[in-house]
Amino acid sequence: MVKLLVLFDLNITLVDDGHIICKAFNKAITLYGNGEEIKLADYYKAITESGGSIWSLWKSKGVFKGQEPTEEEKNKLRACWNAEYLANIDNLQLAPGAKEALEELYRMKIPMGIVTGQDPCLIKPVFNKFNLWKYFQKTSLPLQETRTRIVSIFGQKPPADKSSAIQR
Repeated sequence: MVKLLVLFDLNITLVDDGHIICKAFNKAITLYGNGEEIKLADYYKAITESGGSIWSLWKSKGVFKGQEPTEEEKNKLRACWNAEYLANIDNLQLAPGAKEALEELYRMKIPMGIVTGQDPCLIKPVFNKFNLWKYFQKTSLPLQETRTRIVSIFGQKPPADKSSAIQR
């Protein structure tokens, strides 16, 4: 028996929010880094080259003088990022074809999930804006349990990252 599950990355894949992510990144650079803003295409390239690590990218832009940030500094950076993202949430759109794909998978009764490194406090407003709750399970597991469940379903361990699981 073949088991199907479709996982979406939230940012840039399901939600066309690259421009807002870049704006939030630049706000953090202005406040805590060298002030050298980055363009969207350069952000995509840099985040790919840094292995997807936003912390490495911020460090390369002089955030916290290029040193490893303390937890307090990380919290300040997250707060700055989150505030800028939320301030621009009205400018979000679903990625082209996302709504149609969600509707078709839902109609076919194929379970769907979100895998994201986005702060959970930003996920709920995005889900509410686009009324995405009906497409995804209404409960979630802590990240480690989520990974274990994926392994049990597919027999493969997903790559390690800092993804978040949220509850409604």
